[in-house]
Amino acid sequence: MEDEKERIQVLKKFKVYRKSLKNSEAELLEKLQNFQKDINTGEKSFKEFEEDKNHLKPLNHDDAGEVYIISRIKIARAIPQVLDRHIIMLEEDEDLDRIMVSFEYQVYRVKKDIYGNMGDWEVLLNFIPEDKRFQIQKDPKGPVDFILKDLIWLREYEKVLEDIGFSGGSLVTPDQDHDKF
Repeated sequence: MEDEKERIQVLKKFKVYRKSLKNSEAELLEKLQNFQKDINTGEKSFKEFEEDKNHLKPLNHDDAGEVYIISRIKIARAIPQVLDRHIIMLEEDEDLDRIMVSFEYQVYRVKKDIYGNMGDWEVLLNFIPEDKRFQIQKDPKGPVDFILKDLIWLREYEKVLEDIGFSGGSLVTPDQDHDKF
């Protein structure tokens, strides 16, 4: 009975999270449009901007605001698919612990893909004092802190994976159903 209550709570949280990600995408696209106005060609309409695939490439990799917004858009587009798969698993009464481990790993993979080309930012992590790292994780302020918070989470998650002997690839073992991940 307790497991069923927990399953229902997780299911509700996943659905709320999915909805909030979907709702945030338009607002983020609008913010990004303001960052990427092209002076030479004039301002694109929102619809043209949304359809332009190049807008998800930072014009200036040193502009933390733009990098952060692009990262959030990519997350808002990728995580709902992960949530959908895990919502189905919850509805099919699969093991709750397995679902949560799978979800966390899939979020890691999405974020690792999004933040994978941010080597300069990762180097910065090596020079942040421990008290500042704690402050960033507890109460990030501004785009730089939010980017660093995600990078800190990625680094810590990778340490956990290393500690359990995982060195890459997939957490799915050959005898598991690959279609569910």
